[in-house]
Amino acid sequence: MNKRLKTVLLLSAFTWAMLACSKQEEVDKPAPQSGMEQAHKAMREAHEGMKQVHEGAMAAMQMGKAVYEKTCAACHATGVAGAPKVGDKAAWAEHLAEGTEHLVQVAIKGEGAMPPKGGNPALSEEEVRAAVNYMIELSR
Repeated sequence: MNKRLKTVLLLSAFTWAMLACSKQEEVDKPAPQSGMEQAHKAMREAHEGMKQVHEGAMAAMQMGKAVYEKTCAACHATGVAGAPKVGDKAAWAEHLAEGTEHLVQVAIKGEGAMPPKGGNPALSEEEVRAAVNYMIELSR
């Protein structure tokens, strides 16, 4: 797992823990919990939140890989028509400088020899975004 994804997961877990700790107890709850019980509950909630974030990130990466292999690899694995090859850090550096959102929009709308959605109009924006993120992660 790359450093950026680890950082995102860690920050997400911290956010969940802070949200769990900041929740006010509901009026209809039984007797107040001890500090230790509250801490354990907050940690369980944070763990569950972190697990959900991790599962979501893994699902997005799997979706991105599947879309890349089915649609994008034809050009981005070989460099056809000047497509930056996945994994070529130098070729992607200029594109990465434009930002992820720019790359997603280019992939959706098409540019140069690349048709919109890589030539697969059935792809959703979510699928295109996942494929772009997958290629970026392999090309940093």
